[in-house]
Amino acid sequence: MKKILRLIYIIVIEAYATLRHVIPSALFWLYKRKISQQITHLKTVAKVKIEAHLYLYGKISTQHGRPLLFLHGDHCHSYTMHHLMREAHRQQHGPIFTLHIPSAHRDDLFETHVELVQQAIDHIEEFVTLHGGSFDGVVGIGHSKGAILLAHTQFAGATKIHQTISIAGRLNVSHEDTQSEPLKNKIQTIYKQICAKPERSLVQIIPKQDWNVPYASMAVRPEMHCYTVPGMHLSGLYSKSTANIFKEILTEHRQGNGKQRVE
Repeated sequence: MKKILRLIYIIVIEAYATLRHVIPSALFWLYKRKISQQITHLKTVAKVKIEAHLYLYGKISTQHGRPLLFLHGDHCHSYTMHHLMREAHRQQHGPIFTLHIPSAHRDDLFETHVELVQQAIDHIEEFVTLHGGSFDGVVGIGHSKGAILLAHTQFAGATKIHQTISIAGRLNVSHEDTQSEPLKNKIQTIYKQICAKPERSLVQIIPKQDWNVPYASMAVRPEMHCYTVPGMHLSGLYSKSTANIFKEILTEHRQGNGKQRVE
């Protein structure tokens, strides 16, 4: 009975987050993408045709900090984190980009999606340089699968990602985790790479009641840049605490240090 009540509770909370945030932002995106600038259309092939779209959010600006790159999770869209993009725009931090990978839920295409992320960052570098800016890496903000893709890109080798902000991202497979193949081995590899490169910046924002990912699988550096926020796997993304932490990070980047307080 407790399990049934727990399941109902999860459905209600996450459904509310979907109705309150995900669907309205999707409708806004469907309208906005017709009138906003699409930077490029990325394609690659891995058994099937894969596409990704990189969008510029707001006005072109190269004078207010490192470029931001937002990347959604499974079955989501490029405006899933519209509330955070809007906050960055308010603070005149930019330029701001958002990457849409429709097939992000396909774990068997993970390496192809990593390639698309790398291509997107290369396009951002070209864009910034073309508009007279100086490029020294992007700040990647990812939710769930988006965080996994960004962390893999940042820690696998030479990188153009200055910092990854992981929101509900599974960056390890802890003993209580039920993550199955084919991503299990890849995530374990990401965790080893994170441990091997402590000098690379990683922020972990962890929903307290996440039903999808255990705390230990998200908090890979619990002693540093690790924040716990109210909510579940999806609803935690829209917590006021998440927005406030993001504001602090933007402020510190604008001040030039790009470092966060330790919790």
